[in-house]
Amino acid sequence: MDDSAHFFDLEHNDEEKRGFFFLDNILRARIDLNLETGCNGENDEAINVYIAGLLESMTQPDGVLTSKPYISPYDVDIRRYLEKNPGTRNEFVVYRDNADFGLMSISVFLGYEHEGSYYHKVFADRDESGRIALYYKLAAGALTHLQNSRAILVDTYYYMADHMDQLVKILRKVAGDYFDFIEHISKGSLFHLSKEVWDMVTNEKYKSIIDDFLKLFSAYKKERTDKNKELLVEKAEEIKALNPTFAFDISSI
Repeated sequence: MDDSAHFFDLEHNDEEKRGFFFLDNILRARIDLNLETGCNGENDEAINVYIAGLLESMTQPDGVLTSKPYISPYDVDIRRYLEKNPGTRNEFVVYRDNADFGLMSISVFLGYEHEGSYYHKVFADRDESGRIALYYKLAAGALTHLQNSRAILVDTYYYMADHMDQLVKILRKVAGDYFDFIEHISKGSLFHLSKEVWDMVTNEKYKSIIDDFLKLFSAYKKERTDKNKELLVEKAEEIKALNPTFAFDISSI
């Protein structure tokens, strides 16, 4: 049994599969939104399983939010990657991962900035749902060539593309009400918190550098070598960078 695939439910004092946890909360969110499974046909169940798996992947180190060279907010970047790495299987993986990444970005991890991207600047006022839907359709098309049109995921991707608004509502409901993923701290509070943390880190660093300086100072007084002098001057410069009022003249000793 893979222990990483389970979680312990404190409320019911029981161990459950992690996938069941996500699936259960998706079903709860559907009920709250009056979008019960089956309201749009038989594909709802497959969608539930897929997005539950997508949410579960967020807990893995190689999840969809992990930096990947082909994930980009720019269509031209994706086309360029596929031109350099041709093949139907690559097309499927690239379109699927970009669609999954986009779906998580606009529903669960709002404001997430993928390393190397400019989501927060370029697409701040842009509705990405259409682009994400297109990528799911392109992934479905590539998968059709790989496995034929009867593959279960082909219908799933087309269905997700056609019901993107509902998926976003469900995932936002899950993230906000059950996972508490939605950010509650204000930008102002975050600024002050960050400053306090930085001040603490800087203070500890300053103390450490002072300790090092005193040790080097003592060593230089015992052995006035060029090497000890160079190390002492370098450490003095580090202190001055953190505290401009610090003054040290080595010629005075």
